[in-house]
Amino acid sequence: MTKAIAVLAALLTSLIVSTPAQASPDDWCGGACDNENPNTFVVHPPGGPANWYKCSGDARTVDAIGPNENADLAFWGVTIQLRYSPKCRTVWARAFGLQRSDTLWVKRNPNTSYQDSSFDVEYPYNSDYLNGANSMWSRMLDDADQRSVACFTPRAHGTAHHICTRNPY
Repeated sequence: MTKAIAVLAALLTSLIVSTPAQASPDDWCGGACDNENPNTFVVHPPGGPANWYKCSGDARTVDAIGPNENADLAFWGVTIQLRYSPKCRTVWARAFGLQRSDTLWVKRNPNTSYQDSSFDVEYPYNSDYLNGANSMWSRMLDDADQRSVACFTPRAHGTAHHICTRNPY
């Protein structure tokens, strides 16, 4: 009886102190989500429709820059966010206050020069990616083992320089 109690106690202790398992590659979309819309693309992991999900469902803002941090953004009234989905392991950019011809994009490996990575893609203002008044998001990119920032190119404001979030995620 004592041995059975010891085994049961060891089992319960291992359940209490164990950490949650990492999502298996079947549970996140990775590269299959590249260039997809985070608000409409449905990931189909094993297990049928009850397990399907959109990457925007668990998304959180992991970095942002706005009028309080940048004088140009204050003048234009623009806020830029880097969004991340832990379940999908993807990132995308979201911005508020954009105008037609502005572009929004995600830059991988942000310590490299502007647009020197094949993964840097600008997404022009597109009604499929609008959410409310002058807000927009880019398409997703796989973020597994990557570092990324969200960037904005204010072409509608008469300039082609870019402004990015500051803390790669």
